[in-house]
Amino acid sequence: MSNCQDNYCATFRNYPSLLLYQEEQATRSQWERHRVKDLRVEPLDKAAPLYSDLSSFASGVSRDAVEDTAKNLGLAMRMAEGCYPIRDTAYKSLLGRAKISGSALPKLKRDTLASVLNARLGLYGAEALLLIRDEKVTAVHADDAADYSVLPVNELLRALQNKLDKRFPGSKFENGYLSSGQIKGIGPKMAERLYDAFGLQALEVLDKEPERLLEVKGITESKLEKIKSSYLMNRGARDVIAFLAPHGVSPNRAVKLYQEYKGQTMDIVKNHPYRLCELAGIGFKTADTIAYSMGFDRLSAERVDAALLYTLTEAEENGHLCMEKHAFINACLKLLDTEGLTMMAAANRAAKLVENGQLVSFGKYVYRTKTAHAESHLAQRIRQFVRVQVQGIKTLDNELSQEEARLGVQFAPEQREAIKMALSHSLSIITGGPGTGKTMIQRAILDIYKRHDPEEKICYCAPTGRAARRMEDSTGFPASTIHRALNLMPGEEGGQNSPEPIDAKLVLVDEVSMLDIYLANKLLDAVMLGSRLVLIGDADQLPSVGTGAVLSEMITSGCVPVVRLDKVFRQEAGSRIAANAKLIRNGYKTLEWGEDFAFVESPSIEGSAEKNIKRGVPVRPLRRGRRHLRPVRPVYGHAQGAGTQGHH
Repeated sequence: MSNCQDNYCATFRNYPSLLLYQEEQATRSQWERHRVKDLRVEPLDKAAPLYSDLSSFASGVSRDAVEDTAKNLGLAMRMAEGCYPIRDTAYKSLLGRAKISGSALPKLKRDTLASVLNARLGLYGAEALLLIRDEKVTAVHADDAADYSVLPVNELLRALQNKLDKRFPGSKFENGYLSSGQIKGIGPKMAERLYDAFGLQALEVLDKEPERLLEVKGITESKLEKIKSSYLMNRGARDVIAFLAPHGVSPNRAVKLYQEYKGQTMDIVKNHPYRLCELAGIGFKTADTIAYSMGFDRLSAERVDAALLYTLTEAEENGHLCMEKHAFINACLKLLDTEGLTMMAAANRAAKLVENGQLVSFGKYVYRTKTAHAESHLAQRIRQFVRVQVQGIKTLDNELSQEEARLGVQFAPEQREAIKMALSHSLSIITGGPGTGKTMIQRAILDIYKRHDPEEKICYCAPTGRAARRMEDSTGFPASTIHRALNLMPGEEGGQNSPEPIDAKLVLVDEVSMLDIYLANKLLDAVMLGSRLVLIGDADQLPSVGTGAVLSEMITSGCVPVVRLDKVFRQEAGSRIAANAKLIRNGYKTLEWGEDFAFVESPSIEGSAEKNIKRGVPVRPLRRGRRHLRPVRPVYGHAQGAGTQGHH
């Protein structure tokens, strides 16, 4: 076990030793209640008179404790029985929890910093409760009805932090706001200069006497006008930024919150903090911390409701449209981690959310309303497409023969079937793994359709710009992203904005495995009924980053015409790689082994990486030479990843 005196770090060999340590610390800790007027913070750096006067310290305070504090924080607390060095945690109780934290403060001279802390002591009311441990003041608190002296140290410190959060509603000065970049002309360094010049009144000066900023080096008349103009524009967000900064919410995120709720923001933050979960980037844990500091009951209906909704939101971020009801309630209870909250109580709140339309129950599954509507609407739109008949190309067999001659290939039976299906149905899916000829099929579909209807427009697109460029390079046809085809900005697919209708009779979309439920809805809404919509992708690839596995679910439904491409043309005939890929996709565990497909045993990831590096290239080089070899390995950020092995 090792201790770091000012940072409370301890390492334990096992759990019993941790319990023993906490029991010892609880015994050695003591609470002392003092009147605020009897307390005073004093400098304890090596230049301070107190440093050389050990007799001024309370009984039991050693020279080592004084030396340690002088080299680090450099502050002491004077009370009736003498002085105690101040630990870093007590400093944070006085300073950080009083919402006056900032990069400038630790750089102040110790006597100036002591003055700042003395000014904050008034916030504690008539009395202050000090925790004395290991010869130092560990925490400062006030107005507690409970007797914290009997609590274990871990519970004591948690209770202390929660009480302090409630105690300080805010401060006029927040250096985090000044240095946040929200005020043009004031960066971190200028914020420090302003604080050095005006201390806690920095924002008050900016608010009421901005001309005084000219006293600060680096601020000219023109810069002052820039600062004043920017400050007036962001003035409403100031309190929001200052209030949320101690809870880990960045100034930019706080400004977005203010832009969303305008003048209601502070009311929402203080009285309805769980609504912050509606804003992307602010999770339940952050909102819960803010709510707890505002005195919200851990068993309140608002808290449980927010956790239920957030549980589904988090599931959607992991790709799921819905959750099984029991798993949903259990996940919510785990998130809340609240003693006394039962599964039945959480389930009753979920039923209330279903009643008021925030959740949707379907069979044994539960959805957020927005997601349920998206899935239902997409299913209805697919049904509409499937029911529409399109006029086929009467000379399609001749067109296929011409295309084979033009490309110098002979289509496999399933490839011919895929092309015919795509040109004969309103909605169709072509799926297959790498090397099965999907790109060649796309080129054939585009060529045949263009020859048959040269005046009709074609929309050729994919979810990403990279995929669109590859499609254009491979086929020679112009391609774009789906967002560009729909005239949407990235991130708007889940919003209420209507997509731009796609004015094309053939819409061919590649890499559809990357399509989520919201973008799929926008796409099918934009395509006119009576057009041909061809969806191409590998159903065995990882599902989309967004919500839902649209391609694989459409295939599984059996409602949409599908052609599966099984034959791999990219590997040589007889390749075990292609054969085993097919076996794995079909669920077989027994594979074919040989020179081109081998299993190398290794006890660890690092060992596997080392063996790969030593092996270098396959035992049997490909006939086209080493420069055509492509090692298959994990992505960057992994011991066997491309970055690590590429470096070697």
